[in-house]
Amino acid sequence: MIVGVDQRHRCISLGLSKGRSASATTLHTFSRIALDQEKGLSLDLSNYFWVNALRQALKRNRREAFSRYFQLATVDASGNPRARTVVYRGLDDDGQSPLFITDTRSNKMHNLHLQPVEACWYFPISREQFRIAGRAEVFTPVHRQHAIIWRGLSDTARVQFFWPAPGNVLIDVDSTQESPNSHDISMPPESFCVVAIRPERIDHLCLGNPQQRIVSEINNALERFDYAWTAVEVTP
Repeated sequence: MIVGVDQRHRCISLGLSKGRSASATTLHTFSRIALDQEKGLSLDLSNYFWVNALRQALKRNRREAFSRYFQLATVDASGNPRARTVVYRGLDDDGQSPLFITDTRSNKMHNLHLQPVEACWYFPISREQFRIAGRAEVFTPVHRQHAIIWRGLSDTARVQFFWPAPGNVLIDVDSTQESPNSHDISMPPESFCVVAIRPERIDHLCLGNPQQRIVSEINNALERFDYAWTAVEVTP
């Protein structure tokens, strides 16, 4: 891991050695963030790392159930923007890629393959927003996250993947009113899949006093690292 700080240009570079995850304890010291109840959030760029900032935002806002939801924006085959709300299902093994689930028969699935995507995530208690832009990776059924996330779903959530395809004209209302006992929900059907957002650019806005905004981007110049980030403070 390397860290470089340029105070003159208000930026920081962070490189993670190959084989190391962003969730490693060596990164625990990054993202020195203070929350003043009157002034709001304050970011210290010299110790900033967006993953830790996101984790702390989730922790501060955990009593708000909707803090687990974010908006996912895609583009359809006609070039029209599409947005919907999805549920955050944790980070992938790399410690940096947000996970969500979807139905393989949905229009969302087709849009994901068109690339790129962007997640917009607002946390009302700490008054901060994360915009995470990158590319979607759809996991195959053999991926370990596939089974882990399925086991963590409620029976009510599981049975929805046995309904008719999303967006189809509803002919039989009873088909969406089935109880979990109507199907074998121990194993996920083909309609269930897990998707990771592989981040390439993060725009972190804090609506404190003063407001702060930090943009983090993959630094391709640091080729010897799996993940190399450069963060710069910009005008909110």
